[in-house]
Amino acid sequence: SELKIAPKEEDSAIVNSYSITQTMLKSWIKKKAREDGKKISDEAVSELILRLDGDLFLIASEVKKLALFAGNDKEITKEDVAKVVEFIPEIRIFDLVDAIVSRKKTTALKMLKTFLDIQDSSPEQLLSLLLKTFMQMALIKELLTKNVKKTDIASKGKIYPPFLVNKLLPLAQKMHYNDIINEFKLLSKIDVQSKKGEINLPLHLRLFIEKN
Repeated sequence: SELKIAPKEEDSAIVNSYSITQTMLKSWIKKKAREDGKKISDEAVSELILRLDGDLFLIASEVKKLALFAGNDKEITKEDVAKVVEFIPEIRIFDLVDAIVSRKKTTALKMLKTFLDIQDSSPEQLLSLLLKTFMQMALIKELLTKNVKKTDIASKGKIYPPFLVNKLLPLAQKMHYNDIINEFKLLSKIDVQSKKGEINLPLHLRLFIEKN
């Protein structure tokens, strides 16, 4: 389901540098919950927006977690959100990747520390977001070499929500395709080693940033 962008209104929220109305955002969240087989209360929706600052990718991910947490209950409540969803740290995945590809090590390491210092933060979640971002960057780079129009990248690459292309495109343009693939492969190796219990994930995320 595509979330279309609306002109800025008094009740609008800034989402990934775009303005959408609160009504549209709340409706989108409720639809995501229905896709996961649950209803979600208005109070829960408001609490989710508050905690995740309108980050659509994280909201979609957290709704799935909330649906699992609710179990046999038909509705996701505000109390469920309070138990499951942490307040988003002062870090955005695109800002972190931008710092990495721009070789701003000090900035990137500060962002990493901010995330890891958050109580109950998950380095696994951060690694998953990094993997997804570099994979999408590689896909965009490949589509551009095939002369796919920028306006068609989201549909051709199945990037959702579509306006994430506007965040990913400048990042992809800063790197050569092979360099993006190499970063993705390195992150994938870290992922495998971490799941096998062979490495300390926070340490190797730091080492990944430092080697750039």
